[in-house]
Amino acid sequence: MIKDTVDDVYLEIIAQDYKNVPEIKKINNLIFEIAKKNKLECVVNNNYHYPKKEDKEAWETALAIKDGKKIYDQDRRKPK
Repeated sequence: MIKDTVDDVYLEIIAQDYKNVPEIKKINNLIFEIAKKNKLECVVNNNYHYPKKEDKEAWETALAIKDGKKIYDQDRRKPK
């Protein structure tokens, strides 16, 4: 049986200082709008990947360090 509503869907709000990454305020406001429009709940998380395309390399490097890998290791995690 398929239900008409989805009970276990949450949108994620990014908990970061807006002064450091002003784009996050815009992202969070859009998420709030979508949640309200669709009657969805939100959860807060302070783990985000990168809001700006130019931050991809820094995030990739941080993941490699966290996982004990080198940036040139083929088996390291890579952003999508």
